[in-house]
Amino acid sequence: MMRVIQCSLILIALLFCNLWGPESVLASTDALFEIGSTNYYLNGSGRNIDVSPYVKDGRTFIPILYVAEALGISGDNVMWDGQNKTVTLMKADKIVKLWIGSTTLVVNGVDVNMDVGPEISNGRTCLPIALIAQAFGATVSWDAATQTIRLSSDFVSNDSNYINSDSNQQVDSIPNDSTPSNTIEPPVIADLTGTWHSPNSIFWITQTGNNLSGTLHDTSQDMSSADWSVSGTVSGNTVTLNLQKNLNSSYTESGVFDLKENGNRMEGTLDPSWTSSYSFVIERVKPGDLTGIWHSQGSTFWLVQSDDDNLVGHLCNNTTKEVWNMDGNVSGDSVTITFTGSQKIKGIFELKNDRNLLEGTMYPSQTDSYHFVIQR
Repeated sequence: MMRVIQCSLILIALLFCNLWGPESVLASTDALFEIGSTNYYLNGSGRNIDVSPYVKDGRTFIPILYVAEALGISGDNVMWDGQNKTVTLMKADKIVKLWIGSTTLVVNGVDVNMDVGPEISNGRTCLPIALIAQAFGATVSWDAATQTIRLSSDFVSNDSNYINSDSNQQVDSIPNDSTPSNTIEPPVIADLTGTWHSPNSIFWITQTGNNLSGTLHDTSQDMSSADWSVSGTVSGNTVTLNLQKNLNSSYTESGVFDLKENGNRMEGTLDPSWTSSYSFVIERVKPGDLTGIWHSQGSTFWLVQSDDDNLVGHLCNNTTKEVWNMDGNVSGDSVTITFTGSQKIKGIFELKNDRNLLEGTMYPSQTDSYHFVIQR
């Protein structure tokens, strides 16, 4: 009888050896993240994170690279679909799929409702870590006093060098730097919604799914033909744009652009319907840039600020519909603008209210002047 029991135990042991493989070990991870900090700990080892964890709608968001690492998920099991904006994570018998902006989490084909969805932040795909961790059976704890979140996860590793978190040894399979070798980051896909500009144009773009829509105001053209409609699509890091002049549908331009600088710059070629193609660059308006629509009492201003701090634009009197051209420059918080219409007027302004208000003096002649305010 004892021989039968011994043989059975041997068979069970062999079964588990075959299941995990000769190099498989039961490993675990213990990760500690701090809100707003670019430092975190994995199995007691200090590391860097390129986008710090943040709290939104009561949930902690962390870039997918570090979520996968903390869960013991290898790079081969992290998949990004740029066209459909989906993230798929696989570990053992679990397959978890998420969509950017969607509160539906699919676990092994079963829909699970979340209170928040993944999002793009600073060019990185960020996940609500507690909800994802729980889907994989990991343990999550929150310390409000220290603003830290701890994630612990057990998994089967095929790397015998991967050390359990109870050990003081360095994890040999993940170098101690900011880019773990066993995980991959999806392509940088940024939401293009916002204000953009080229040297003489302002773009207002809205992204819905993979589709783009918006308007363009060209300050180099006469005001009557300055406005265009914008449409297009996004696929991965490739943007296709179609431009059509509002008052003359025969004037169209189309172009294909590459997204660069973490989704803040488009470089490509525009192909007009009436002439040869040309290179074109569109950049997202930076914080503090004066590009955009401004207002004073009775007038609307369209301003474009170029990289060399020059200004160009249009002014339209809302009552008389008279249009003036504008050009000027920015130096720190000082702005000089020349308005050219039925006469030429020079304005000297100071930027205030976080660069959202221009306050200064207009000089219609050498002897006359009056106070003037322009605001976003």
